[in-house]
Amino acid sequence: MRLEALGATNFLYSESYRYLQMIPAVTSFSFFLLAGVILDKVKPVEKWIGAFSGIGLGLMVYLMFNASSVTGVIIYQSIAPLFSALLSVNLFGLPIKRLPEAVGGSAEGVVNLGTQIAGFIASLAIGFSIDMLHGSYNGAVWLMTSFGIVCFIAFLPLKSKNHLYTESYQFSVLYVEYPFFTR
Repeated sequence: MRLEALGATNFLYSESYRYLQMIPAVTSFSFFLLAGVILDKVKPVEKWIGAFSGIGLGLMVYLMFNASSVTGVIIYQSIAPLFSALLSVNLFGLPIKRLPEAVGGSAEGVVNLGTQIAGFIASLAIGFSIDMLHGSYNGAVWLMTSFGIVCFIAFLPLKSKNHLYTESYQFSVLYVEYPFFTR
């Protein structure tokens, strides 16, 4: 069967885009490796890196969905993993860096549970916004962009120091707030 019969009038032109689509995957892999190195070197400002990564990720999502060409989409989709990598490494690294060893693993489990629940709720919210706007993705784009602002606000209350309290004080505060952490 000929490709023109399937609606692919310019098959060679569209086939070249499959090579362009590999660029965001390669940048994503590279940025995740680089993010761990960057966050180990700049410990006092990890709060601000996390906060502005949320804004940057929201901005890249907005620009990607409003790009005027496929090339623009690929560019913004290639830059977005930089912010995503910094956020992910920062989010999973903060409990290990700031909490004592006795509760670090449990804290990572709580963080992982929170991210899983957030992923479930975000998917429902995006689907609901698309359904409410009769198939338009505009509400979903604004929702994902607003998540970047929420991420920025969530990082602001963090202390910029490497260790918030002494280890014994951290443990007693955690034990009072979260009684399932034990020695």
